[in-house]
Amino acid sequence: MRQTILLAPLIGALITPSVFAAPVPAAGLDSPTHVDLVSTGDNTYVSDCMASLGVATCNGTINSLLTTGLSNHQIWDFDLLAGDTVTIGLDITTVLAVDGDPFLYLLETVGGDAFRVTDDHNPFDDIHLISSYTLTDAGTYYVGVSGFGNTPTYVDDDIQKALTGWLDGDMNSFEAFEYDLTITVERVSEIPVPAAIWFMGSGLLALTGFSRRRKQH
Repeated sequence: MRQTILLAPLIGALITPSVFAAPVPAAGLDSPTHVDLVSTGDNTYVSDCMASLGVATCNGTINSLLTTGLSNHQIWDFDLLAGDTVTIGLDITTVLAVDGDPFLYLLETVGGDAFRVTDDHNPFDDIHLISSYTLTDAGTYYVGVSGFGNTPTYVDDDIQKALTGWLDGDMNSFEAFEYDLTITVERVSEIPVPAAIWFMGSGLLALTGFSRRRKQH
């Protein structure tokens, strides 16, 4: 009987679901898609993105031609769940900047930005921007990198749309910088124990009972 009693807590622990937060292969994160929004010759897609388990790393160049001052931009989209925590790090090496002002965005599909960070007027130093945000809604989110003068259209401080309305006007901001972007997603997951655990537990109990009966005889 003592053997059966000792086994019960062990089996109970085995069949209890575990809840934890860890990097996960979020849908879409393992195959990021670049959304090409080029509108002029200045806005050239020159970046690449590689992804692994719950982490995407991208790199490229944001630049503007001295003839116009237009800054290009890159955007990637990911399908995420409510409760996911997205952490984005942006490391920038300034190549040329008269009035450097890089922007890092996490955008919802339509209406409003989850967060927006910038390093205001830092023309000569290397820059590191990082921000973390826990999503309240499931859906498609967009990570964007751009320079000064190239931002989505705002109405009452809200971004109207993530994929349109970027201001590619001549803001006389002559800058160029190389960047490395890291996107990490952590998801709180409840992992159910496989049904095989139940069978294993039942087998252990049966073997214990069988062994005890053999000793009694």
